Amino acid sequence: MEKRICIFLICALALAACTGRHQEPPVNDSTTDTARDTSHEEITWDLIQMVQHNTEVKTLLEKSIAKAYAINPDPDTNPVDCLENYYAFIDRTVKCMPWEIDPSQEHSSLYDRIDQSMGCLYFVIDQPLEELEDKGYFHNSIMYHEPFRTWWTQFLSVNGQFLNSEASWNDTYYKNALKEEGFGLDTGLYENPSNWHNFNDFFARKLKDPSLRPVEAERR
Repeated sequence: MEKRICIFLICALALAACTGRHQEPPVNDSTTDTARDTSHEEITWDLIQMVQHNTEVKTLLEKSIAKAYAINPDPDTNPVDCLENYYAFIDRTVKCMPWEIDPSQEHSSLYDRIDQSMGCLYFVIDQPLEELEDKGYFHNSIMYHEPFRTWWTQFLSVNGQFLNSEASWNDTYYKNALKEEGFGLDTGLYENPSNWHNFNDFFARKLKDPSLRPVEAERR
């Protein structure tokens, strides 16, 4: 079950990348003409501006951070205990490999590290907030509440674009994945690895021959 959740979350990143290929990033309505602090990534600066000019978002985000920290105050697995540390977390993860998000790196398996990293990415902003009950959201967390929801979608798009870049894949990454039985790279099922020029190429790798995994005919 956990691995299926992990795959779903990474798919969300990949789909966001595909969306971002053809669209300009949405303009944040909460920004002003305040000069950007270049010590932050642009996507982080958008969030900072939103928080500074939207009291509701600030309150909900601080409450979500506090609830997450009360559950897990271990800085090795949850480095976010305040807004400033959340900004630092976003700065680090927006151009980060899926297995590097969890700062603890306590799992030896690459697959497990990806699984833990995806949990770390969503943990802080998916805390249930009573203010968002009865809103009709999938879950009453800030992740589904505008305008944070639009910013979060933009963050995933920017991260997805990084995972579409050549900087997201190299021979070391391939060799690490090759060691993982869960990826099945030694089964002979997949196309030539030379076709993988970024992480998303690897993640959405094609079969060498579609007949190797036949799809059951639709039942009438």
